[in-house]
Amino acid sequence: MHEFDRRSMLKLVAALSLAPHSALADEKDSKVHLVEAGTDRTGQPHKAARANTHLDFKVLTRETNGALFIMENRNMVRGGPSRHVHYEQEECCG
Repeated sequence: MHEFDRRSMLKLVAALSLAPHSALADEKDSKVHLVEAGTDRTGQPHKAARANTHLDFKVLTRETNGALFIMENRNMVRGGPSRHVHYEQEECCG
């Protein structure tokens, strides 16, 4: 299993520090959910649309009022995802 790169984690922490804390708070579900490596928050498998990769959802937008979504892309082939554009979201690849 591929371990998360330390620099990628630092980039993620820096990005999260810029997000307004009120946007990340969800009063309905204030419990902490531990999602271990190789597991998915929903418990269901996900596949990328055009690649033969396995996606694990870690933080869901419904848990953060739409402010954040984190997923782990396992077994991605060398070269990364195909070229694409996000018009309304930031993307950090680690």
